[in-house]
Amino acid sequence: FFSDALNTHAWDEESGYYGYVELDGNGGANIFKTDGVNADMGMDGAYPYVAGISDETRSARILDNIKTGMVTPIGVSMVDTRAPYYLTDGYWNGSVWMPHQWILWKALLDHGEVELAKHIAETALALWERETAHTYNCYEHFMIQNGRGAGFHQFSALSTPVLMWFES
Repeated sequence: FFSDALNTHAWDEESGYYGYVELDGNGGANIFKTDGVNADMGMDGAYPYVAGISDETRSARILDNIKTGMVTPIGVSMVDTRAPYYLTDGYWNGSVWMPHQWILWKALLDHGEVELAKHIAETALALWERETAHTYNCYEHFMIQNGRGAGFHQFSALSTPVLMWFES
C-alpha cells in the first residue's frame, strides 16, 4: 500500500528523486517544491531506492543522482550538492552522516553496485579514521566543506556503522 502510494504520488520525474507530498485538499497530491525545485533532493528522496521499492528506471535515475550529485570527496552528502538549498555550512545540508553511509552501502550491495558500495565504505572509514585520530571524538556528522567532525561529539551510537564495517 505505502510503496504504491510513494510510487504513484511521490516520484518527481524532473529531479529524479522522490519528494515530500502535499495533499491539495481535493484528493490530489503534489510534490512539495521550494523555488520550483523538489525540496527532497538527497537521501530522503533516495530512500525508496534503498528500500527496494523503486522500479528499474527510477532506481537508475536515483543511482545516477547519488553518483553525480551526492558523492563527495569525504562521503555521501545528505543533500544533493546541486540542489539550490544545499549549504556548505548546514547541519543536514552540506554534511555526511555515518549511519546513512552504512544504510546506503548495504542497499548498494543488495542492488549489485559493489564498486560504489566499496568506494563509500572506504571513504567513510578513512574520514572516520582521520577525525578520530585528530580529536578522539565521535562526532554526529562531518562537514563536506572541510572534512571535519561537527555537532555533538559524544554520540557513541554513531560509531556503530563504522564498527560494523570493520566487522564486515
